[in-house]
Amino acid sequence: TFEPEYLYRETIPLTVRPNGYKLINRYGFIRWFFGVQKLNRDRGIWEHGDDWEACIAFNVQASAHGHLRECVKVNEYQGYNEAFGWDNTVHDSLRFHNLISRREELIACVKPVMEHESTKMLMAWDGNRGLSVEVECKAGPNWSDMSEIKC
Repeated sequence: TFEPEYLYRETIPLTVRPNGYKLINRYGFIRWFFGVQKLNRDRGIWEHGDDWEACIAFNVQASAHGHLRECVKVNEYQGYNEAFGWDNTVHDSLRFHNLISRREELIACVKPVMEHESTKMLMAWDGNRGLSVEVECKAGPNWSDMSEIKC
């Protein structure tokens, strides 16, 4: 692995215990980790515990969800959630129940919100520019018949 990633993987879990066995990300999400390390009594050393990998993944996963939550808030403020029939979030997607005749309008309004630079996930290697992720659009009468729409 690259040096910054290696340091992150080896140091983030070690911050949990002094911080009351919890991590708090930039969006204010809190997760408790009580099994980050375990004592190997035979060898007399601390080893990675059951929560070690989950601790490493927390900031990435929770920050992605935090960004999605911020997009939902912007859509609500703009009136898009009600106008286009927002239903729910599913993993990393926003689901809308909308008329086919309004599909292009929905995409034109919501896609820029989803792709806007994050105000909290900043990329130090790129002048602290906010992370922006390209999204894809899919539509269909049900989950099994969804197809990608060029947007």
